[in-house]
Amino acid sequence: MNKLALIAAAALLSTAAYADTVQVTSVTNISSPSATVTSMSSAAFKGGMSTVLTIGGKTCKWGGSASGSVPGGCNYQITVNNSTNALSNPVSTNPNPVCTASSQMLADCH
Repeated sequence: MNKLALIAAAALLSTAAYADTVQVTSVTNISSPSATVTSMSSAAFKGGMSTVLTIGGKTCKWGGSASGSVPGGCNYQITVNNSTNALSNPVSTNPNPVCTASSQMLADCH
């Protein structure tokens, strides 16, 4: 019975975290009459080796929780201005070393 418990525990530990998330805030400028529309949406998913998204005409590739052995998901936030395609306000909220740091997120969008 102990051997079965060890196998089950090993299987559980070898799976990637389900706690990876991306939250996007979209800003659209209305020129006439002058106004701004803002919306936010997020997606949670099983962590992979990386998180890749296309946003504001760029492809961003950030670290995923499955690329390391430290428990904890990679949780990202970013803002896109739909009128200019500008990306801003990058936030990485998990100190997991495999997650891309906030300061590096925009540089990883090409």
